[in-house]
Amino acid sequence: MTSGFQPSRLLSSQRNDLTDSDSQPDLDFMYDKNTINQAAIFIEDAIKYRSIFHKIDDSSLKLYRFFYSKTVQWGIHCTVFLIHILAFFERPSSITSNWSSDLTKVGHRWVAPCGLLQAVELLCLMVLLLEQLLKTHFIGWKRVKTSKWIIAAYIVCMFSISDCLVSVFLQCSNKVRVRRMLRPFFVIQRSTMMKKVWNCLRRTFPDIASVLLLLLAHLYFFTLFGMLLFPTPRLPGAGAVSNGTGHSLPDNSSISSSGNQTIEDEYFRSFNTSFISLLVLLTTANNPDVMMPAYKENRFSALYFIVFLMIGLYCLMNMLTAVIYNQFRGYFKASMTSSLFRRRLGIRAAFEMLRNRQLLLERVSVSVQIQSDTGVPKQAVLSTLPKVRISEAARCRVQSALSSFPEYITSDQLQEIFDSYNKKSSADSQVPPIPWLPENTVLFKLQRILVHPMFGYFGCGVVLSNVIAISVLFSTQYDKSLESSHSAIHMMNVCFACYYVLEKMLLMWANGKKRFIKSKAELFDTVILFALVILEVVFLSRYGSEVFLSTSSSSLDSTHLAWQLVKTINLLIILRLIRLLPQIQRMYLVVISMLDIARNLAPFGGLLLALYYLFAILGMELFEGKIVAPSNTTGESEYSCGTYEQLGYWANNFDDFAAALVVLWNIMVVNNWHVFLDVYSRKVSPWSQLYFIVFWILSVIVSVNLFTAIILENFIMRWDRHQLRLRALKDRSTSFTSTYSTTNPLSVHEMFRPDVEEPSEDELLAELQNNEYIYFQNL
Repeated sequence: MTSGFQPSRLLSSQRNDLTDSDSQPDLDFMYDKNTINQAAIFIEDAIKYRSIFHKIDDSSLKLYRFFYSKTVQWGIHCTVFLIHILAFFERPSSITSNWSSDLTKVGHRWVAPCGLLQAVELLCLMVLLLEQLLKTHFIGWKRVKTSKWIIAAYIVCMFSISDCLVSVFLQCSNKVRVRRMLRPFFVIQRSTMMKKVWNCLRRTFPDIASVLLLLLAHLYFFTLFGMLLFPTPRLPGAGAVSNGTGHSLPDNSSISSSGNQTIEDEYFRSFNTSFISLLVLLTTANNPDVMMPAYKENRFSALYFIVFLMIGLYCLMNMLTAVIYNQFRGYFKASMTSSLFRRRLGIRAAFEMLRNRQLLLERVSVSVQIQSDTGVPKQAVLSTLPKVRISEAARCRVQSALSSFPEYITSDQLQEIFDSYNKKSSADSQVPPIPWLPENTVLFKLQRILVHPMFGYFGCGVVLSNVIAISVLFSTQYDKSLESSHSAIHMMNVCFACYYVLEKMLLMWANGKKRFIKSKAELFDTVILFALVILEVVFLSRYGSEVFLSTSSSSLDSTHLAWQLVKTINLLIILRLIRLLPQIQRMYLVVISMLDIARNLAPFGGLLLALYYLFAILGMELFEGKIVAPSNTTGESEYSCGTYEQLGYWANNFDDFAAALVVLWNIMVVNNWHVFLDVYSRKVSPWSQLYFIVFWILSVIVSVNLFTAIILENFIMRWDRHQLRLRALKDRSTSFTSTYSTTNPLSVHEMFRPDVEEPSEDELLAELQNNEYIYFQNL
């Protein structure tokens, strides 16, 4: 094993120096630079949940550290971002002269010279291909053959490069560019958490499919029942309903009481329209429209739709949420177990690297007194720690945890030390003391009043009264409040701003500068207040006495800077209501849970963005140019009610990437999404509805329910810990110990850590023995 730790080579190189020494060697001599670097790399791998199955020779380590440096990784992130952002500029470009996607007034599209964007794309692809080559060098071809993600990355890179060269060869005339649909792969492949979420979804999908099949059966049977219960036979000679664009709607509309065809009566004219109508009803987008034709004839027909929604919407759809929550949580817990195993393995590898070096030294020199059976010296860990790339705050936490252990550290103790990497110590959350002024009785009493919680409640009451006053004035004199320089709201805002400034100055004095800055809530409130004061000063410098004197008031133009100042000032005042949240404990738990969700949203949101990107490109390939705006200025009243044309949805199309993203968002919201199903089934084919239905299933049923599962897991965990803490406070005899704070935001790993089983000693040692790049003499 030429790449790993070689004790025989160290024996020959350092035997004489050790035996000639009469004193205990220092750690710089005991641990050579390569050993320290190897241990530091293993610790970094553990912290980042990376695999330790990579080369550890000197040259490979230098390249490995350079590759995983912040500069290189941010460069690759920017490359991935750049290759995705090209979709806004590629033909058809989203850059229009009037910044509108409306087909009736779309401006001139910017067209990039052929070869420019392709050159940028080729450069990005070469960088991503180089990334895979470096990973191959680190882990070796033997492990690459078992890595599906790296093999897939090679295939995607080579295919994309070939497709890009074909576009250049054809002078950018090819319309179909499959490589654009493969770009989201690079987003998923670069994120360990996204790959975990993807694998968990893939394993959860069979369970989701079983409920989806049940939902499909529910739709199928109610479709047949609806066609039997609400038949709408056509009268002989009845024609199709015109939509006012020269095209006819499907020849399946029914006859109204007056003998004319109406769109409202065609919900159950055929199996296809019946099925789609009920599918849309499942999302409540066409409720109660789909029910009204039958309900107007017989009130008992409402039972059909009520039963359909009770079973489909309130039972089966909620059953989907339960299945996704339960199954995904189980698979994700198993995935978090593998992540914990990687962390434990990395720390254990660093421990064995330092311990084997000690065993070697102990065997060649009797003067070296090392307790090899106990562990490694604390000083050895301290010497390794500066080489580990972590934040200074995390380094201080690890050093603080290390100081409480004896001179020799065991493997379990080393694991415990580096568990403090993500924990905030008491020193981190320690609030500086208040600099009391007992020598001055008046100032001391004033200080006690200012730091008392009741003064904080009073300040919150002032903010709340300010917002209530703004609401009342906007309700009674909205126009005067915004259009005149002299109004009650302007005078009130100036007075409240003066109080806010005085309040903050007093609080900073009473609490002391260090204690005041330590509070994030006070800092946030101070920044908002600073911006508020600046805007008030600018407004007063422009209008001065007009604010308080009605005789010299001026009108404010909506295009004038002063108009924007007035709106921004009131928005900032309303924003200061956030300071009320920490005062309500139950609401504060909700806010902390939302912070956790925002912190952990990246892998789940990244998958949703990848889904959007894929379907936007696919939608452009399928539906670009299929909807054509009328050349004349036909009124919307001439179109059939409720259609794409009558609603004026001309800006919702797939003619460029930005517009396609907006259409997909409208589909995910599901309000009026049947309008898109209808127009593209008429303009393209009824089979086009499959595109929208598949996107609805993946985005709404899977992705949104996945977000719901994460929210439930996080809030339940927070709530349980909060209740345990309250019970512990009530019962002083019961000690409450929690691995993580109930107020600090948690990562996904920390959320599942209490339920994850620790790997055994035998499992860790067996995995180390399977690493072909490491050789430990004592294993």
